[in-house]
Amino acid sequence: MRCVAMILALVLASTVVMAAGDAKADVDQVAIQDTATRFLTEVMDSDEESNETVTDMDDEGPQPSPTPKPSPKPAPVASEGMKLVPVVVGSATVEGDRDEICVPTFLGAFSETIADIAGVSDDAVSSGCSDRRLASSGRRLAAIDIEYTIEVEDEAAGDTMASAMASSLTPAAFTAALLETLEEKGLEVEVEVTSTPAPQATQMEVEDDAADPNPPTSHASYARKLAAGAAAVTAAAWLLQ
Repeated sequence: MRCVAMILALVLASTVVMAAGDAKADVDQVAIQDTATRFLTEVMDSDEESNETVTDMDDEGPQPSPTPKPSPKPAPVASEGMKLVPVVVGSATVEGDRDEICVPTFLGAFSETIADIAGVSDDAVSSGCSDRRLASSGRRLAAIDIEYTIEVEDEAAGDTMASAMASSLTPAAFTAALLETLEEKGLEVEVEVTSTPAPQATQMEVEDDAADPNPPTSHASYARKLAAGAAAVTAAAWLLQ
């Protein structure tokens, strides 16, 4: 636009000069130049305002729609007569004789080993063999899944414990600790831990003592209730496979 306006102004000035004649052109040349300059200035100012308006419109542009915030997850609710307690749940796969491993003496040693690793009392841990793996016929040694549940004070403590155990609970370290516990108890069991998936902090349903006419009389009884809850969850997951 500016170039076109300048050209038009120059053409206009030249035409006026030629029409006025050579004699008079010298007299009016200054006035003509002033007129042409004012015209050019007005055209250029108008062109700049027009460009600024277009630029502002381009800068504004269509505004993106705001991203909707995700809805918060509903808090879990316990069933009637039950309550939710914070726990850490996990499992380990061991190689051994099922008849020697899935018995109270070995599982007690297993729970004590977990308690030592987690830094909690023995009665805060319960464990049991899972039915997801069955011993293959003709094999004395087989892969066995043992699941454990650790009672914790609150969800924050569970998150911290699960994170710490995930980084330190390796099959080799767990095997060494378990064999040491077995030796202390005078148990001779051939066993090797082959897998230690990262434990998870969660909440588990247990019977509400306030609604139970016969509340548990010891911490161990409470741990057994946790074990029963874990077994029920495991069985339901296995049936859904």
